Amino acid sequence: VSWEKQAVSGDVPSSRGLHCASAIDGGIERGVVIFGGAAQDQAMSNEAFFLDANIWRWTKLDCGDKVPPPRAGASMCQLDERTVILFGGATPGSGGLVGLNDLWILQIDPNKGKGTWTCLMEHGSSDANVRVKPPGRNAATLSLVDTLSLPKSCGIGRDEKAYLLQGGWDPFRVTFNDMFVLKVKSC
Repeated sequence: VSWEKQAVSGDVPSSRGLHCASAIDGGIERGVVIFGGAAQDQAMSNEAFFLDANIWRWTKLDCGDKVPPPRAGASMCQLDERTVILFGGATPGSGGLVGLNDLWILQIDPNKGKGTWTCLMEHGSSDANVRVKPPGRNAATLSLVDTLSLPKSCGIGRDEKAYLLQGGWDPFRVTFNDMFVLKVKSC
């Protein structure tokens, strides 16, 4: 086992921590998407970047005006060859950090340096269209799971993907040990 520092080029993201990342593997286009995070001065970001792992080049994605609010500690996972799914994180509020429970997808076109965000579920409590919604949180894990490994009681269809959201915390209020299954139909 060894580490090697990799040289990169392009629009390299500024120094940050608590950002989220997901691998993207679209065959020819392989890389990593990162989003958000916080600088050392605690300023939070809502920038998205793509690292082309074929040539080690960063591109800051132009996502237009409809983007998630700045946040740190969100969870991100690949949905398909050009799409990632984003859940939660923490954002500054009047009473300190606020744990979010919104759900977004980011579709990327790395060749054009573009990204398109779509909000699937807004932050807040459950509504009539959603039976169960996890409480707001950051620092949770979001993992794609093999739908065949889940019990039939989860009710996952053949045209659906399943993601497990586990743990996290509502900053300085409560730490969670719960688990939620997110079902997403293929497009």
